[in-house]
Amino acid sequence: ELTEDIGVFRHNRRICVYDESQEILKYRMDHKHLVEFQMSDYFSSGYPGKNGLFELPTFVLKNTPKIKELCLMWWEQICKYSSRDQLSLPYVLHRLNIKPHIFDGDSQTINKYFRKY
Repeated sequence: ELTEDIGVFRHNRRICVYDESQEILKYRMDHKHLVEFQMSDYFSSGYPGKNGLFELPTFVLKNTPKIKELCLMWWEQICKYSSRDQLSLPYVLHRLNIKPHIFDGDSQTINKYFRKY
């Protein structure tokens, strides 16, 4: 049973938004100036490296006031910076001091939580 308000899968290759931003730039998955501006702001605000990265095609949220706050802040980040949600969710979780439940496995393979069709 999910006891936390949010459940996610860890990213299967990286553990850091700063590393992920380099992959995004390398493969031109978003505008360079948006990603660089976002990472610069996160670094300037003291956001730590190696603070987690998540696969986000599948995640679970409880309908709580804290999660509503998380969703609003997450959307603000996506509107202000890169649309790559993997960059902004770890930052928002950190800012709101929310610890997610980490599901076993990954979202791309068969696991006990979800089935992919």
